[in-house]
Amino acid sequence: MSKLLQSLSAGANFLERVITYIEKIFVYLGMFALFTMMVLITTNAVMRYLFASSFPGVIESTELYLMPMVVFLVASSLQEDDGNISVNIFQKKLPETLQILINLLAKFAALVIFGVISYMGFMYGWQGYQEGWITVGVIAFPEYWSWIIMGIGFGLFSFRVVLQMRDDIMELIP
Repeated sequence: MSKLLQSLSAGANFLERVITYIEKIFVYLGMFALFTMMVLITTNAVMRYLFASSFPGVIESTELYLMPMVVFLVASSLQEDDGNISVNIFQKKLPETLQILINLLAKFAALVIFGVISYMGFMYGWQGYQEGWITVGVIAFPEYWSWIIMGIGFGLFSFRVVLQMRDDIMELIP
């Protein structure tokens, strides 16, 4: 039995390293998207003010691609760092085992909710790809990439929650 636990633990540790590596890449992508968004919007505003003309597609590319990258791709890293808001005034006064159980319940609820959101994001993205969803305007932007970015970000978030649940369960085992 201990060989099985050791191999499961080694597999989980490898998975955690892979997820952490992907999270780092996504954080850099999110930072790049934020920087790009800042440059595009500032340049667009300056062009509009100085020359009464702006770049076409800046708003659409920002809302369809850059903002989803900034928000959704870094969600898993934020969860890994415990950067999400939590109210635990009363929970800290409970016994440690009960605190862990409450955290497990909350993480399970998050796993279900964000797992469904990730799945639906992929499904909408796939549907949009098949049906050719594009924006109407000067530049035709594919709309389905926003859904795919959300699906990827929340999918990784769900994997992170599973790993954290494993850690909580290991704390409960004597």
